[in-house]
Amino acid sequence: MIHEKLLSNMELFWIWLILGFALLAAELLSGTFVILFFGIGALLTSAVAIFTPAPLALQILIFSLASLALMLIFRRRFITPVTAAEKKSLLSADVDTQITLSETLPAQGEAMISYQRNALDRRQS
Repeated sequence: MIHEKLLSNMELFWIWLILGFALLAAELLSGTFVILFFGIGALLTSAVAIFTPAPLALQILIFSLASLALMLIFRRRFITPVTAAEKKSLLSADVDTQITLSETLPAQGEAMISYQRNALDRRQS
């Protein structure tokens, strides 16, 4: 455990700043719009650490509350909700679709099927 007296506010500022940018970079890889708010919360906490002599426990509380508040307020604006009808049409788009092979497929044979620009490996059983 890191003892609070060992870290100055300037060191805590850098830790929060690096954590914030690391979380923002992780969000770029995940695309879930959850880590983004924790990254922004860490950046806000770094501003608190540089401008006020807040203790580490208070900084952790600020980080937690800011991250959760940002997520609760703004997450819905980033994600477009999908209605039940849209979800059903997306899931059933390929149901009952026929695929015609350009060659005869012998029993126990294999073929590559190109369907909607995706190559599918199919075996005849």
